[in-house]
Amino acid sequence: MGLLVSDVMTKRVQKISRKASVEDVRRLLLANENKAILVLENENLLGIVSRTDIIKRYDESACVEDIMTPDVFTINAGNTVKDAAKYLTEKSITSIPVIDNNNKVIGLISTQDVIKDIVNENESEDSLMSLEVMTIHLAMTKNRELEEYWIQKAYENGFKAVITQVGANSEKLAIKLRESAIVAAIAKGVISESQREKIAVSNAVRDVYAQLNLINPGLGGGFKMAIAVGNGMVTVSAFGRSGHALANGPEQIVIGYSIL
Repeated sequence: MGLLVSDVMTKRVQKISRKASVEDVRRLLLANENKAILVLENENLLGIVSRTDIIKRYDESACVEDIMTPDVFTINAGNTVKDAAKYLTEKSITSIPVIDNNNKVIGLISTQDVIKDIVNENESEDSLMSLEVMTIHLAMTKNRELEEYWIQKAYENGFKAVITQVGANSEKLAIKLRESAIVAAIAKGVISESQREKIAVSNAVRDVYAQLNLINPGLGGGFKMAIAVGNGMVTVSAFGRSGHALANGPEQIVIGYSIL
């Protein structure tokens, strides 16, 4: 059946009143690493507020109910993580409130929770790692020693991999992501200079940028990218932060794929 939403969800969710000020919810978002804030009244879920709501509808004179997203989609704690991933993708959202069988809100599951589960589940296995999980580990490395360790792991698993870093404003981010990934992959022999392989990397990076732009529309940022090739596929993971004057983004990871 697989892992359940209750296994990976964030249980301690932040809540706010619908009459609270926009500045109050902005501070709460920043203190809560920009995870969504639930709007409740007498334990009834009225709406949800995300960093995107703040950016799109910021008004110092407004209150929470003016900018929140009402009619919130929820998921039961007994659903699978695969179900949650499907709903997050289909509905183009980044967080879903979790309810129990009595329709009481008991948590929140986000795209980060789903990705975290993928990493944690595979860390406990002795089997060969998938290309996707390998790029997640590579992109999330914090120092040179870990980079070298996971690059070696990639080769031990039959993959070719490389890491690069990109920082750019919103106008140049898509181009910089693509250029840096292709150049780094060619330089380290992960792909050849053939047009077909460069297009494959470009397509995977396009997926990455589409997700970043969905979560953080119109924002630039700084990201570490991992590009890996194996089993006829190219996978690109990007880990880092997007930035905005009203909301400094949390670290997040996104993944793109393409057939080589």
